[in-house]
Amino acid sequence: MSIQTNESKANIIVFPEVSVPIQWLGLLSDFSKKHNVAIICGLKHIIDTDSKVAQNYIVTLLPFKYGYKNDCYITFRLKKWYAPGEEKEIKKHKLNVPEGANQTKNILFVWNNLHFAVYDCFELADINFRSEFKSKVDFIIGCEWNRDIKYFTNITEAAARDLHCYVIQVNTSQFGDSKIIAPKKSDEMTILNIKGGDDNILIGEVNIEELREFQRKETLYLEDKDKTYKTLPPDFDKDVLRLKK
Repeated sequence: MSIQTNESKANIIVFPEVSVPIQWLGLLSDFSKKHNVAIICGLKHIIDTDSKVAQNYIVTLLPFKYGYKNDCYITFRLKKWYAPGEEKEIKKHKLNVPEGANQTKNILFVWNNLHFAVYDCFELADINFRSEFKSKVDFIIGCEWNRDIKYFTNITEAAARDLHCYVIQVNTSQFGDSKIIAPKKSDEMTILNIKGGDDNILIGEVNIEELREFQRKETLYLEDKDKTYKTLPPDFDKDVLRLKK
């Protein structure tokens, strides 16, 4: 999936969970630097042959310019919560889940004045983990390999309203339901959605400045006609860096 913010070209490209071989990272990094496009992807499991551990990493590539040189900052984050089905498959192959994975901390990214966080599939089911950056993000990204579409629809719709941010969900085309949703009422919240198919590429646009401008207002007292988004949730902090820009 490709994401546009308020510009004419894609700013971010997102791949599903466990979809990219680690050998591709060099190519993705070169593409990111050349086109100034952020890339979020889930790596295929990396197997440590000595410890028999299957590692599931989500990778964020953020391009930047240093003087006259284009470069790319690459962040690896180990998955915090392995799904029951994933863990079962790992153990079936006589492998193990990394010890201490559930101690993994998430990262708040700030890139080109976009504030966002990335979640690796089943991590979104942890209400505390996904709410950690409430008020601090313009959007969250969920990279998924998930067959339980209805379950994750409930989670992402709740997250959009609870965090009051856009949610970008990218699932494998095998199962579908990749989407972008906004913190709006039910019949307006879906910006795009695709059920499945082969080799799908979606391009969706999110209006970050419009969302921030709305969040700066006292939304509880707005007339219904002026509520372009849902009213802010309780305890939403307006005194955050991204709302001062």
